[in-house]
This record gives sequence, structure tokens and C-alpha cells, in this order.
Amino acid sequence: MKDSRIRFHMIVTGAVLILLLIAECNNINPVSPGPQPVILEETRHTPLLDVFGVLRPDTVEGMPLSYVHLEFSYPADDIPDSSIVADGFVTVIRESGDASFDSLLLVYTGFNIFPKAEYRHAALFPERGTYRLICRKEGFPVLTARTVMPGVPVVPEDSIRVRDGWLDFVIERDEEAALYEVVLENGRLVIRDRFIRPESGNTAVSLSVKNFPGGSCRLTVFAFDLNMSRYLTANLSIKPNIYQKDFSTVENGYGCFGSLNIYKKCIDL
Repeated sequence: MKDSRIRFHMIVTGAVLILLLIAECNNINPVSPGPQPVILEETRHTPLLDVFGVLRPDTVEGMPLSYVHLEFSYPADDIPDSSIVADGFVTVIRESGDASFDSLLLVYTGFNIFPKAEYRHAALFPERGTYRLICRKEGFPVLTARTVMPGVPVVPEDSIRVRDGWLDFVIERDEEAALYEVVLENGRLVIRDRFIRPESGNTAVSLSVKNFPGGSCRLTVFAFDLNMSRYLTANLSIKPNIYQKDFSTVENGYGCFGSLNIYKKCIDL
């Protein structure tokens, strides 16, 4: 009799739990609001500069590929015809400790080479080190940012191996690079993948080359600085009913100012 009562209570309890779960599932609304801010403040829009700039060592027809794109922010209910800032003052400064040198005032130009104008300088050939960006435009706070350009990625020769349809190698650790993009090209065939630097040790790379024909291929490894690594891995999509904080790696403005370095090598598959 006692065992029968225990079994009865267990059955009733289980049935109640199942009913509660069903009711909870039915109440789930796929478009219900997600995480919301704790406090909603009434604020007025403060116009700020919005920047995207990248320093890189490569060139096209002798002209540096480094550039800075500059815009201004605006309220969602007052969209201008164009938000591009073409008359600002954009300066890139090389730093070493507390000293600054190689200050370059960039010009808004396409050098008759690039498809559109951006802030560029014909002598901007960055190397590993620290750079500061200063953007000025009348009526806006001065935007500043810093990037530490990583070194050329180091791929030990003895780590490069091709076997069983896979290309494997190692990228030696660089504390100033947190994300690597690996590109393998053979004519029109291209393999591209990204690898996040682990918390410790080197970065192991493994690419499937089963569909690649044999022969010489061009391997390129891009090492992104900490700012670009954060920008490229951040969730920047706009999702309805979900609060997201502004993403930025700059001061007194919005956007990202970062850098990258490049390793290139021809390998045989």
C-alpha cells in the first residue's frame, strides 16, 4: 500500500511538471524583447565624428593602401544627404614611449588610382609600432585613437606540411595580434579562413586543400591588431528589440582605427 502511494505521488508530480513545461513553451514569443538596458535616459543627440581607418604596409603602384574614412553622426530622424567629412584635418603620428615623431597630415584624395577618395598620404609606410590618430572638424569634439601595429607574421618553415589533403602550419605568437586571416590562392581558386589567437601559445592553422590542384600556390597571412581583431569579431548586426552598446575603439567619437601586417610565401602542394 505504501509503495502504491509513493508511485501515485511520483506520477502526479511528473504530470504537473510536464504541464508546466508545456505552458511555459506556449508562452514563449519569438519576437519578445531581448536584453534591455537597466535605465532609460532622455538624452539629446551629440554630433560626433565616426571613423574607420587602417594602417597596412602594402601598396598599389607605389601608393600606400593605408587610409582613414571619416563621417559624422546624426540622429535617426534627421538623415543627411551625405555624412562624409571631406574637409577635416586627419593626422597620423608615430609614437615611441613618450615621444612623437613622423607626424603626417593626410589629404582627402584618391591619388588618381583608387576608386574613391579617402584620407591618405603618399609617405605613409607604417612599420611595427604605435601610431596615434587625431581627427578634427569644426563643431565636433576632437577624435583620437591609438593602434599598435603587429609585426610581420612569423611562420616557421619546418611547421609547413602538406599531407592527406590538408595544409598545416603554425603562426608564432605576437601579443599585438589577436586575429589572423589566411588566404591560399592558385589561379582563380581561393581558400580564405580566419583563426583567433589562443590564450596561450602559437596559432595552429589547418586548411583543406583537397580540391586544390597541385603546383605552386600563394599563401598570404594577415595579422590584425587588437583593435581590428575586436572590430572583425564583434556582433555589429542590428537586431529588433535587443539593446546593444555602441562599439568603438576610439575616444570622443565612434568607429575603429586599427592596423595589420602581412606575410607572403609561395608553397608547393
